[in-house]
Amino acid sequence: MYALSVTVWHQVQFATAITLNNYDAANNYTLTLYVAEGSAASSNNCPINVVVLVDKKVLDLLNNGDIYVQITSGGQAGGQLQGNLYRRNDLLVAFINIYNGTLPNATEYLATLGMAIIQVYTVPQQGSGPESWLGFDYYVLSTGLPDGYNFQALQVGRNNIVAYLGNNSAGSVPVTGTWDTGRALQRMYAIVDSVLYGPGSTEMYLTMLVDNSTLIFTPFVRLYRPKAFTSAELEFVGSSDGEEGPLHPHKFNNRLDRAKYGAIAGIVVGLLLVITVSVLFIGWSVGAFKPGKTPTGYPTRTTITRTTTTGGQRFQ
Repeated sequence: MYALSVTVWHQVQFATAITLNNYDAANNYTLTLYVAEGSAASSNNCPINVVVLVDKKVLDLLNNGDIYVQITSGGQAGGQLQGNLYRRNDLLVAFINIYNGTLPNATEYLATLGMAIIQVYTVPQQGSGPESWLGFDYYVLSTGLPDGYNFQALQVGRNNIVAYLGNNSAGSVPVTGTWDTGRALQRMYAIVDSVLYGPGSTEMYLTMLVDNSTLIFTPFVRLYRPKAFTSAELEFVGSSDGEEGPLHPHKFNNRLDRAKYGAIAGIVVGLLLVITVSVLFIGWSVGAFKPGKTPTGYPTRTTITRTTTTGGQRFQ
C-alpha cells in the first residue's frame, strides 16, 4: 500500500462531497476515494487535506491521467465540479504561506494558505530565446490573506517585477482568489533549461504587495513527470511529433549521456592512436622499416587518419 496525500482548494461553500474517481466500463471497474463528506467538504474548511492508502494500480491510474476529482453539492447550481488529474510540463506552481520575508527551502513549500498556478504556452512568431515571450494564464486561490491587494511574480535574486497576477478579492466566499488569461511574460523567467523541475526551475517567485511591504511566498516550480509527454503536452515547446521535448528530464539526461559516452569514446580513440603511433615509432627506430622494404600488412607510405567524436576535426 502507498500513502497518497491529497490537498484540495475550492470555492464552493455548500459542497457536500469531494471524491477521487475512476470508471472503466470496458473492464467493469469503478473506484471512489472519499476526500471529504458533508460539511467537511465545504470551502470553509480549505485547505482540505487527507492521506488515503492506495495500491499500485491506483498510482498507475493517477500517473496515466485516469483519475478525476469530483466536487458535488447535492444538486445545487454552480456546485458540481469535475476534472481529470494529470501531470503537465507547462504548469508552474507556487505555494502560499507566510515565510517571514525570506524565500523558503524545498522542505518548507507549504500550501496552508493557498496555491497559485501559471500555465504557459507559445506565442505565434515568438522564438525560443531568453528574450522571447510566452503567453500565460494564471489562477490563485488563498485564505487568510489581506483583501484587495495585488499578487505579483518577482525575479529571484533581483526583485524585478516579472508579472502582475491580479487583485485578491474576497467577495462572499471564504477562499479568496484571482485569475486571468492571455497575459505574457519573458521566457527567461519562466523556464530555466539547466534545472528542469523543482526549486530553481524558474526565475520567479510569488508575492503580495500590501501597502509598503511585501508578503513573500514560494518560488514557482515546474513539477516532475516520470513518463513521456504527449505531443499536445509538448506543444508549448514547439514539438509536434510526440517526442520528449528539450525541457523534459529524459531528454536532458540523454544529452548528458551522449556527452559522457562521446567523451569516453574520444579518450579511447585517442589512446588507440597514441599506441599505434608509439608502435610505429619503435618499429622505425629499430630499423623494422628499411628503405625499400615493408613489413607484412603495412603500405610503403603509412597514413594515420582519425576523426574525433567532438568537433569533427580530421588529423592525418
